[in-house]
Amino acid sequence: MKIKFKIKNIIYIFLAVSLTTFMYYTIAVYEKNRIESEHKNANPSSYNQKEILVYKEPTCQCCGGWIAYLKQNGYKVKVETTTNIEQLKDRFNIPQNLRSCHTAVIANYIVEGHIPVPAIEKLLKEKPNVLGISLPGMPAGSPGMGGFKQEPFKIFSFTQDKTIEQFIEL
Repeated sequence: MKIKFKIKNIIYIFLAVSLTTFMYYTIAVYEKNRIESEHKNANPSSYNQKEILVYKEPTCQCCGGWIAYLKQNGYKVKVETTTNIEQLKDRFNIPQNLRSCHTAVIANYIVEGHIPVPAIEKLLKEKPNVLGISLPGMPAGSPGMGGFKQEPFKIFSFTQDKTIEQFIEL
């Protein structure tokens, strides 16, 4: 009787592990497909001047500060929350060393990070032949970030082939 009991428990454990593995795999496939479809139609050319689309993760608080800053400066902001922003950054060809916590799209350009409005306006006025601009990281004192500005913000432009140049220093 003890042997039957042990075999029965082993069978239950095997079934539980198999079911858990199946459920985990199913959820992972569902999430992968959801993320791919979420970003399939993302297109930097779909937003005009003063209309900006901001992609952010649901847990990021500083992105909300940057969004409020844009609204205070007259921008119409649409927010898309995503659980995998790195996939979007890869799709938009943003160089790794220029990445920040959120990515925005305005008038055919990518705006990466806590970029001040004067840099965005320079981009829109001059219309350079670049993919976008970036303020890498999350510098203290930048729009949406707490703290005090420690040094001038160095904002970089980048192209499709990932050529990087300084765009403006503010």
